Amino acid sequence: MKNKTTQRRRRASRKRDPRLAAMRKKHGIVPMQEVKNRAMAAAVQKTKGDVILAAWLLGIGRTSLYRNLKERGIKLLRRRA
Repeated sequence: MKNKTTQRRRRASRKRDPRLAAMRKKHGIVPMQEVKNRAMAAAVQKTKGDVILAAWLLGIGRTSLYRNLKERGIKLLRRRA
């Protein structure tokens, strides 16, 4: 079994590998985190800031959506009553 530190280093080195970025660009592949970011931002924008509706459209809970938006630094549009 491999050492956890070694596994972490390999994972980190894959993230920084310039060849990986070039391959993604060449083949039009978008990282999963970027896909999630775009989907959440689009859902919130399309629903004009209605987080409950956006979460329902994405198939996740409201609190999960709030947490994910906060973690990714996506700002919510402020709704006016």
